[in-house]
Amino acid sequence: MRQRKTLALLGCLMLSGCGALVKSEYQQPQVAVPAQWRTEITGPAYLAGSERWWDSFNDPQLSQLITRVLSSNNDLAKAGLQLQQARLEAGLTNTNLTPDVTLSGGASNSKNVRGGGASEDYHSSLSLSYELDLWGKLARRREQASWLVQATEQDRQNVALTLIGNTADYYWQIARLNQQVDVQQRMMDNARETLRLVQARHAAGAASQIELLQARQSIIDRENQQQNLQQQREAARNALAILFNNSPDMRQPERPGLDAEQEVPIAASVPLAVIGRRPDVQGRKGACAPHWPALMPHGLIFIRRSL
Repeated sequence: MRQRKTLALLGCLMLSGCGALVKSEYQQPQVAVPAQWRTEITGPAYLAGSERWWDSFNDPQLSQLITRVLSSNNDLAKAGLQLQQARLEAGLTNTNLTPDVTLSGGASNSKNVRGGGASEDYHSSLSLSYELDLWGKLARRREQASWLVQATEQDRQNVALTLIGNTADYYWQIARLNQQVDVQQRMMDNARETLRLVQARHAAGAASQIELLQARQSIIDRENQQQNLQQQREAARNALAILFNNSPDMRQPERPGLDAEQEVPIAASVPLAVIGRRPDVQGRKGACAPHWPALMPHGLIFIRRSL
């Protein structure tokens, strides 16, 4: 009898030991990365404590566009719904920490049609179930759900960051193309004036037929370049309108050209470890961590260097 108890105790210890063996906790390496960095080149005020970092471009019109696109873009709204779904699923997964309780009850009443008394029946049942997590399966599910929430949240931030970058990029592209179209128009006006002078000289016999053809060809070249620039500007306008979920014919505020004197703080030296804080990198880390904790050597990758 004593031997059976000893064997049963050893069996329980072996089961708990196996559960500890299959458990592989993800330990993020401790990397000496400062919470923020400052450089003598950019000064301590460079985007310090600013959540609306795009305001540092010193362009109120661009800031207004970015604020609007963050509140109207479908891709960002979809990412927000995915985050909410991941949080709800994580909440359901966490219910395996407590026992499952099932309570049911019922009542019935019957009477014989030929007479006699009625009979009533009442019944109820209560069941309690709990799954022992000997092998760490339930704990792994909870960890996986938690990592999925973090990865989904980083994915949403990455969508927002990409959306901000695309909005600013198209905004500046349109400004540059507006400026180029204006310059090209002035050059085309000069080419037409040159053609008028060459035609007058040709009529007076002071210019050859080749000079006249060259002046006409110059106008054709300018017109082709102008048409190409206008097509590029139209494509950029359409792309910007799509970010706002608008039809292409709905124009957004534009600048007539780029401001060469606009002061924008740019960090000339950024620690390489900052790459590890990017939401796309954090999102991929959160997605991979539940499956391959040993393949996350970002402590070796993001060494302290500067670009």
